[in-house]
Amino acid sequence: MALKALMLRKKIDLKNKELEAARAKMQDIEKREAEIAAAIEEVATEDEQAAVQESVEAITQEKVTAQAAVDSLGETIRGLEAELATVESEQDTTPPEEQKDPVPAEKEERGATRMINMNRRDRLAELVIREDVKAVLAEVRSAIKEKRAVNNANLTIPVVMLDLIRYEIAQSSKLLKFVRLRNIGGTGRQNIMGEIPEAVWTEATGAINELDIGFNQIEVDGFKVSGYFAVPNSIIEDSDVDLAEELIVALGGAIAKALDKAILFGTGVKMPMGIVTRLAQTAQPANWGTNDRAWTDLHETNMLKISAASESGAKFFQRLVEKLGVAKPL
Repeated sequence: MALKALMLRKKIDLKNKELEAARAKMQDIEKREAEIAAAIEEVATEDEQAAVQESVEAITQEKVTAQAAVDSLGETIRGLEAELATVESEQDTTPPEEQKDPVPAEKEERGATRMINMNRRDRLAELVIREDVKAVLAEVRSAIKEKRAVNNANLTIPVVMLDLIRYEIAQSSKLLKFVRLRNIGGTGRQNIMGEIPEAVWTEATGAINELDIGFNQIEVDGFKVSGYFAVPNSIIEDSDVDLAEELIVALGGAIAKALDKAILFGTGVKMPMGIVTRLAQTAQPANWGTNDRAWTDLHETNMLKISAASESGAKFFQRLVEKLGVAKPL
């Protein structure tokens, strides 16, 4: 079991290196995008326009491919980390006579939570010996003690530290795993797949039926979720591991809460539009994109009520299952 955990840690380390390289490639693409944008302003002839158009199409495709690679690597890393947590939680050190009795579910859950916390501290212990992480923590300590602001030049957070914050967000969030997450930088347009149609059963050697999968486009602005918090002197003066853990857990948990709230109740103004907000709309909002999917009124078909006074017992659950039938898995 220990060897399996060791192999998983090695895989995670290699995937993190691949992720750093993929993100570096994305940064290079964004720089080239800016150069192409400047070239568009200087276009004077049709030949130049054709050349720029070709560059735009090439860089767009390259960016889509690079973003897909980043997303895929991130998902792979999260899966490996979850597998590692499971493997390490199964390392049972109790005496043989105690293993005969089944462990209550609550104790298993607490044990898994403690194991996750131990894994995080182990990763932090390896992390804080890096010079770039040491520099960040030293700058944070100095800024807090001197009560001064920290500018971007003095606080460039290493990628490995950001990955731990992302992992903490994924662990703390209750809803993030149920939505399709796409990360973009600044204002942008994102192509999204519409409703997925049902595939068609046919003979094994029969012709393949064409499916109608539509794509729409939504525009998102460059907003952020943010905040700051006080750090006790006892933590500031403690070890680098304790300080890093305090920062990562607090930041990851705070961001996860904001994301969960936005997924359900986001207003669509300076934040994503939430599920409940969309279902409750009775008219198309003014900020509905021109390239977005056609707006439809869902508040009567998808927000249904069951009268607890008239329905009780088995009838209540029969009505509940009937009402839940309007929800689609994809």
